[in-house]
Formats: sequence, C-alpha cells, structure tokens
Amino acid sequence: MPTRYTVSKPYSSILILLTQLILAQLTFRDDFESLAYTLLWLLRGFLPWSHCVKCGTRIGRTRQVYAQKKRHTGSTLAAELPAEFGELVDYARSLSLNDKPVYNRWRRRFNQTEANASDEALVSEGSIPHTSAASPEPPVQVGQIVLVKLDSSISIDGYSMREGHESSYISDPMIDGPEWSTACRPAVVAQVEWSKWAKKYRFLAIPISRGTDRDEDEDGSTPVISIATANAITSSTVPRIHTEPEWPLEDFYFHVFRRPAMFYCLPLQERVHSAWRISPSDCEILLKSFTPPPDSLGQSKLRKDLKSANPDIRHDARVQQRDKLYKFYARIQPVTSAHLAIEDNSIDWFSRRVWFDECIKVARHRGLDIGIWWTGAWFPAEYQPQEGDITDSYSELDNSMWEWQSERRESITLGTVGEDVGDRSGIVGLTKITALKEEFKDRKSLYSWV
Repeated sequence: MPTRYTVSKPYSSILILLTQLILAQLTFRDDFESLAYTLLWLLRGFLPWSHCVKCGTRIGRTRQVYAQKKRHTGSTLAAELPAEFGELVDYARSLSLNDKPVYNRWRRRFNQTEANASDEALVSEGSIPHTSAASPEPPVQVGQIVLVKLDSSISIDGYSMREGHESSYISDPMIDGPEWSTACRPAVVAQVEWSKWAKKYRFLAIPISRGTDRDEDEDGSTPVISIATANAITSSTVPRIHTEPEWPLEDFYFHVFRRPAMFYCLPLQERVHSAWRISPSDCEILLKSFTPPPDSLGQSKLRKDLKSANPDIRHDARVQQRDKLYKFYARIQPVTSAHLAIEDNSIDWFSRRVWFDECIKVARHRGLDIGIWWTGAWFPAEYQPQEGDITDSYSELDNSMWEWQSERRESITLGTVGEDVGDRSGIVGLTKITALKEEFKDRKSLYSWV
C-alpha cells in the first residue's frame, strides 16, 4: 500500500521500519523465510509472536513481531525438532537481496528428513487452560487511600499483547525512557468494578492534594472537599470527610480535574492493605460531588466539546468518545507514614491537574499508533483523494482481508485493439474464464463447476 504521510520525530524509527517493510523489494529469500515460518507453525501450532498479531496497536504489533524475530534464531525456533527446520530459517535470513536459494539441496535434505521420520509421529496433547467463570478477588477496595501511578508503557501498547507472555515481551525502549516517567499520587478508591469486556478490575480514583495548591485556583472553579482532622474547625455548611484512623496532617483535600480518573488494575497487582480509609458512604458523597452531570455525557455535548477551543475540554472529549480504546493501567501501593513527610519527593502532593496530562499524552500516542488522528499527527484528519487514486481495498483492523478493486478503470489495465472498447471483443491479452457456467432452471440462476 502506498504511504502518503510525512514522518514526525517521535515516530521516525518505527515508521522508517514500516516504510522499509512496505516498500522493500520482496525476493526469493522472503518466500523462503516465510516458508520456514509456515513449516514451524504447522509443526508447533504457534510461533513466539503468534499471540500478538491481533493485539495492541498497528505500530505496536509490527514492533513486537520485529523484536521477537530478532531475538530468535532458527535453532531456538526449532528446538526439539529436526535440525533442517531451524537451519532453513537461518539460511533464508543469510541470503542477500538477489541470491537464489539452492532448491535441490534443500529438497534432498527434507526428503531425507521425511525418510528418517517415524511412521507414528508424536503429537502433543495440548491442554486447554481452565478459566474460571468467577472473577478473582479485587486488589483494592472501596474507601482505601492508596498511591496510584500510571503505567505509560502498558497503557500505550495495551495489556493483551503481553498477557500470558510477560517474561518474553519486549518493551518499547522509547516508552520506557525518562520522558514517559509518571508520578505517584495519593487518591481514594471511590468505586471498584469488574469489567467483563476487559476481564480486569477497574476503579475510580479521586485524588488527594495539599492545601497550598488551592492558591493556583484563583477563580475557585475547582471544587474541593477537605479531610477532617482533630484541630479542624467543623461547620455544618462545609462538608469534611473523616478518615479511619484520623488523618495526621492538616490542610489536605479531595478534588478532581475534569472528572474522577478511571484506571485498570494489572492482573499481577498484589492486594493492597491501606493504613487509612474512608467509609463507603463518604465515597458516594465524593462521587456525587465530583462526577459530571449525566447530560454532560450526551452525544450532542460530546460533539460540541470535540470542537472546543479549550484543549483540555477537547482532549478530554476525545478520550471519552473512545473510552474502550483508551484504557489507563495503573500500579497501586499503600500510603505509609513515611509518605506524609514533606521531604519525600517521590509523591506528588501538589498537582491540581493530577493524572490528566499524563493520560492525554498516553492516549495521543496510542491513538496515533492505532491510526486515530490527533493534533500534530503525521497523517491528515481526513484523507483528501488525489487524481489517479484508487480506494484502498484492504479491510479488518490488521489489513488482513481485502475486497476486489471494483473501481479499477479498464483504461488503466486493459489493452485494446482500437480506442473504442465497444463490446469487449477487441480486448487482447486476457484469459477467458470458464470455471463457472450459468444454468437456468425454474427462473433461478444456478452455478455449477465445469
């Protein structure tokens, strides 16, 4: 497929790889390597990268398959199999662009392998793993005060690509770099639920900040609910949330930026035991206070927000519009007394925007990897057809299926005797199709093989 886009710096390495894969001249060596993989797949039923070809993002899949192929040699791919199958992989990879494989030699070798094979082939009785219909115990509970840290790498690639293959998964070194580091932030777990679609727990987090941060909110547009302490002045008109045991420091409060943050728990997340918690009824008070009204989630409001001049409103709407695509995974740990010290710089106590900017950065990267337009994308929001273009006939998310090019013009590919095609009798160079013949019976059109 032709590439129509310019390359931006953050994606240059992977897009250069994609361009090389798309535009590279395919020769005998490529067919030979594909044949080697096909034979191994028929023998084993899988390849080390089989599980990830339908997971994650388009760019993430390409990067992971490429990284797995670099990791494995023919001998590791064909372990416990006749040596010829692994050597075929290494031989194909060793060929240069214009080398032609020595077919006769490999034909003789595989004939000999077949002759040496036992008549009773060993067949693996692979077992189907038992999956319980019941959901596991949640790693967090409603009311717990915890530390939440967004995992950028897993949120961008998605967890499905590495699920069950955590030890062999190769992370993207760019996303693992310092540019993508995130902060631990304190929050209360306001709601926990099992997602049947994702088969993982997810929770709503309402962050906790220290009082000095309220000075930044000059217009008071960000509502806050304070945490009650022993020395705090109580008032019937000003709600305060009590913790159990009592919160040891003053001037802490609950708040949100835009809305409570939704995070997914990692399957390997250990159960968290918190030193402080609030009651479920107080969690309901927080949710009612900080959750946007139902009418703000309507399609008309969403379409309006997508065109907002305010980037925060616009970006938030993009994430809400495709909430099943943008799943934010987090690592969770308990808050301890040591974390309450002002000197502890590992915890972000003073952020008014909390996880919002980190989540938008992750969503933008993931969206671009999938092919969803965001501001600054290397491809246009809507492709503008150019003269001579034909419709891309590939379909499915991974471009694995295709339709016929029904819009192909005869003037492009069909040679004719004269300028006028007429009844097609003058078309030359075509083979007449006789595979099907049409029979009429009872006014129905029947097709039978000739």
